[in-house]
Amino acid sequence: MKKIKWKLPHITDTLLGRIFLKKRHQVGICCIIKDENQYLEEWMRYHLQIGVTHFFIYDNESTVSVRDTLARLDLLTYATVIDFPGKSQQVPAYAHCLEHFGFWCRWLAFID
Repeated sequence: MKKIKWKLPHITDTLLGRIFLKKRHQVGICCIIKDENQYLEEWMRYHLQIGVTHFFIYDNESTVSVRDTLARLDLLTYATVIDFPGKSQQVPAYAHCLEHFGFWCRWLAFID
């Protein structure tokens, strides 16, 4: 008897999978920054205290790497840093965040 192989999409690749699977993070923030490293620690610690569980930070060609700054401050475990160079990148960065990370969070804020 011939075995039948089922070709079902992986559950996380389907809309229902994205809706019903347990989320990695309860509340996330998506933002794009350039050369604002000096404010990151206070900003992130404040939002962590009020319930944010993860940050998606798009680094728009900062002089000092955001990833390096967060590692030095011991905050990198709370963030996903994406290098996103170019001019007028705010809307494309937000679209990228929603498409690639939106289903990771129960709630996702886009902060300017």
